[in-house]
Amino acid sequence: GASTDVISAAVMGVCVLVLGILTAVLLSVIKNLLSGNAVIAGAVIIAAGLASIMVMALRAWLPAVYPTVWVYLAVTAVNFMLISQCEQGLGKAIRACIIFFVAIVITAALREVLGSAAIAGTALSFMEPYKMGIFTQAPGGFIVYALVMAALSGIGAKKGE
Repeated sequence: GASTDVISAAVMGVCVLVLGILTAVLLSVIKNLLSGNAVIAGAVIIAAGLASIMVMALRAWLPAVYPTVWVYLAVTAVNFMLISQCEQGLGKAIRACIIFFVAIVITAALREVLGSAAIAGTALSFMEPYKMGIFTQAPGGFIVYALVMAALSGIGAKKGE
């Protein structure tokens, strides 16, 4: 949903990166105090609290992007893929968040070019006759994101990761 334009996607990616890093750091500090499933609960609480703070900061400092990003940022707080990476340490959290950042920016660029005949809000007149409205809607987002993630997974598999 936040990948309809490159600027919103980049803001979302940076927010997720900051959220992942802060969650991993805070979780590493309190991880020894928690046991078993309490670590997961602690990670969810930390991520949700940080996401709430980030949403308030976006609303105050980036009001133009806020309507597009806020709900997806809140959902990210309970994304178990991100939280499981945060549990495994700062390096894994940063790697997962960078992969997410790259995927969402590529997805947004493709959706914006193919659906709106623009990039970062700048019209691409040569693409105007070829734009397809489906790419500006949710189904187009899922299609493009699936293709981008498949490509990234293929690249990772070739590298042996």
